[in-house]
Amino acid sequence: MLAQGSSDVNGPHQGALVDTPNGEWWLVHFQDADAYGRVVHLQPVAWRDDWPVIAADADGDGTGEPRRTWKKPSLPHSRPSAPARRLD
Repeated sequence: MLAQGSSDVNGPHQGALVDTPNGEWWLVHFQDADAYGRVVHLQPVAWRDDWPVIAADADGDGTGEPRRTWKKPSLPHSRPSAPARRLD
């Protein structure tokens, strides 16, 4: 489903498939960054023959290659994105 290929994003290391209310599918996964810990990535998922193909599949072999940037998921409510914060 996903192989590092020529990308500098290794992984996936742990993760989950998620779907949005608008019908898009995404993979949330971690990248091992050695002493820096784990970096969270969000990769788009396309379905081919009932099998997930993740991120960019440039050669069409069914194995995606992770990308550092991609468009945001299409969500039903348009809200500004902000980090979570504690409410006191």
